[in-house]
Amino acid sequence: MVTADRIGERMKKDIIIFGAGKIGEKFIYQYFDKVDIDCIWDNKKEGEFLGYQIKKPSARKNCFIIVATGFYMEIREQLICMGYREFDDFIPYEIFRKKIAVTYGNCHMAAVQAYLERHKAFSLEYGFYPFPPIYEIKNFKDDYYGILRRCELFIHQSVRKNNVYGEEYSSESILRHLNKKCEVIAIPNLYGRSKYLFPQLITGKDWQVGSFCPYFIDRNVDLWIKEGRRLEEIKDFIFIGGVYKKKEIIDLWEHFVQEIEIREQEWNIRILDYILSNQRKKKIFCDINHITSETAHEIANRLLSHMNYEKQDFFEIPMMDDLEVFVYADVKEALGLKFEERRIRKWGKTNCLQICEMNEDAYIEQLYQFTKFCINLKNVKEY
Repeated sequence: MVTADRIGERMKKDIIIFGAGKIGEKFIYQYFDKVDIDCIWDNKKEGEFLGYQIKKPSARKNCFIIVATGFYMEIREQLICMGYREFDDFIPYEIFRKKIAVTYGNCHMAAVQAYLERHKAFSLEYGFYPFPPIYEIKNFKDDYYGILRRCELFIHQSVRKNNVYGEEYSSESILRHLNKKCEVIAIPNLYGRSKYLFPQLITGKDWQVGSFCPYFIDRNVDLWIKEGRRLEEIKDFIFIGGVYKKKEIIDLWEHFVQEIEIREQEWNIRILDYILSNQRKKKIFCDINHITSETAHEIANRLLSHMNYEKQDFFEIPMMDDLEVFVYADVKEALGLKFEERRIRKWGKTNCLQICEMNEDAYIEQLYQFTKFCINLKNVKEY
């Protein structure tokens, strides 16, 4: 285990905390009576912080830096450029005096990890290195091998060879860089699997507007607008029915079940039994790509049980529902779904749009306007 107490204290290195913010404050209050802190580093702040002098980062010998900020990767690059070596000279605060854990996969992993971090016994033993998700890992190329060699718990989504980012980022390829003693756990990879629940959604790049799209485009709404349908007609189609045949939805559902049955052979943590038992009364997916926060909660609990940790109740963590979509009435009827959806996007924050418990009228009206905007934009580009 690479920890500051083994390196900094045993080798008589000066301990420096990088970060005079809320995270640094929390870390100092937790360890002030256990670690002899020399000073605080910060790129912007000056003066004192909790009685310690704030200094600008500098090239120093015989020091060990604990990076206590939410911008570890940026600080990491800064320190490496200054000549410091990761693990030898600095570490992220999350792994201080803990075994190093790594999660690898898509955005679902962040939600699962958040629940694991709130489990008292687990968080005392393991700290998560801020490893990048698969869609950002190319920016981290050639740097992650040393991290994986030190990792003692690797939780991944069994990323396949034919993933869109390249075979080298598949789980099979990544696993080769782990040390032999590392515990490896494969959890469900459900990204993009919920076509049966949201057959209307378009996820292609043609519909992306700017760097962040607050709505998935509904292929039916797109067609209805082009046909000149009124907004009230569109609401009736979605919330009363008349769009999809029962067999069409059942076929999509059966395909989903068959696909998950096959994929579960690659996972240590199974989830299909939970979906089969709960999908009528609970919303398992919030949109075509993302599980709900409650589903992430279930996966985390099953992983903890797999590792023989005692069950701990968690508050729901608002991480996965920002792009939540209503399920069509036809889909609910075909699958016998009983859960209510009077309000969606309950957790209320996206990168550029504040949302707070959107009701069905507000959702359809905004989706309607957004789709018209996209249609007009595409027409301008094509012209």
